[in-house]
Amino acid sequence: MSYISMLNENLREAEEKLSKLEAAKPKLEDIQSEFKAKAHLCTDPALSGKTYKGEHADDFEEIRTDLKERYLHISDTQLEGTLQQIEKEITNAKNQIAMLKQQITAEEANIKAQEARKAKAQ
Repeated sequence: MSYISMLNENLREAEEKLSKLEAAKPKLEDIQSEFKAKAHLCTDPALSGKTYKGEHADDFEEIRTDLKERYLHISDTQLEGTLQQIEKEITNAKNQIAMLKQQITAEEANIKAQEARKAKAQ
């Protein structure tokens, strides 16, 4: 495989990776939004002093509050971290694509210059 063929293959792979990342990001953002929208379910149904009271009621309410905090942590920390990582990977892929295109252009110019030198030499 020639050097320029290898560069073109690497470019194709980088563009495919970028395409997948760019498709995944909005899907994950939608999941995050849906996840946040359902956080209220952690504390449903609402319990009043008339429906549920006593020591166990207080313990149960603490558990529900803790559950909601942990649930929101998933959205706010874990999903957000994943989105940031995807954004970094998108930036890296774009940089790699630009670099590969420059290398391909330089290699094509080098090949043309070599061919021109050969033609002059003959």
